[in-house]
Amino acid sequence: MNGLHGSYYSRNFGDTLLLRIIAKWISNITGSKPALVNCKNIEEAKEIGCEVMKPGYVIKKIVYAGGGYFGEPDVKAVSRYYWYFRNYNRHLSFLKKHTEAEKCVLGVGFGPISNKFFIGKVFDFFESCRFVYLRDEESLDYLKKYGYRQDNIHLGTDVALDITNCIPGADDKKISGDPKIYIHCPVISPILSKRIKPVLEDILRRHASYPITIISDSAGQNNKIKKGHYPSYRFIQKTRTVDYELYEGPEKILKTISEGDEIFTTKLHVGIVGAVLGKNVYSTPEHPKTKRFYRSIGQECRCNPIKEFRMDHYQRFVDRGCPNYSKKVMSHHYQRISEMKNSLKKYLDEV
Repeated sequence: MNGLHGSYYSRNFGDTLLLRIIAKWISNITGSKPALVNCKNIEEAKEIGCEVMKPGYVIKKIVYAGGGYFGEPDVKAVSRYYWYFRNYNRHLSFLKKHTEAEKCVLGVGFGPISNKFFIGKVFDFFESCRFVYLRDEESLDYLKKYGYRQDNIHLGTDVALDITNCIPGADDKKISGDPKIYIHCPVISPILSKRIKPVLEDILRRHASYPITIISDSAGQNNKIKKGHYPSYRFIQKTRTVDYELYEGPEKILKTISEGDEIFTTKLHVGIVGAVLGKNVYSTPEHPKTKRFYRSIGQECRCNPIKEFRMDHYQRFVDRGCPNYSKKVMSHHYQRISEMKNSLKKYLDEV
């Protein structure tokens, strides 16, 4: 039996989407769905469309889906050490139960990592894999910088770019009507929330005649939004009446994004899906991985990281807009998707 692994530890749109797409690739090749090798969350497993490991299952090959679990967040040292401990236990230590299984990686991010122990463990894992596709050039640069020398590394892309081929209805066209404006900035920090307040003020001003919808991309956000835990949303909620699209699984948020016109987000995969569907996306991310994606598709004009936020960058976006998403640039990413699928097929077809 084939196994699938990724960040399936909470109901989160981006991670669930990546696992769902890879599960679809595997089932298209083999005719059967993989088992989730280290997942205990039954509800999350249902949203991915796979079953969890059961006693007696023998996993011969494990496919790692994409995600940011090999690149540390920009947080204080204490939080980083917790992150190393958590991610080692989630993504590497369980492999002791599957010592005979072959492994491969599709579209993972890598770096930065400042802990030598964790770098060593990731390197040991990569060396044991048949192949590793990284999702961006910065990941490849970090790997070389830290001294990885094996030749099983390839430049891939984020598999979420294959969304329209894997999730039915993902590219449904918007029904005509008033513009739909979505705000998705679940920022806990009051300091960071204050930085993007001028953007929120401008969105409310420019779209005073149209409804504003706050969207959630994870189950954990839902109650926090309702209870007003996010300073970034409290300002909006006090200023005017807004609608809400709470997270109920990947299909609903995909439908929401497909019907939108303008999306303001701090998260990676809401932005990626918006880009694939040609939406007017503007991102102020907290995690450095997000800037890498917009750079890779030639759309840095849409990305203004919140920790180095510049109002003049946003004002240029409003005044001048951004170039259309380049078909030529996107075609390079879709070619990488094809290469990843072909490598996966060869890997799974081997007895």
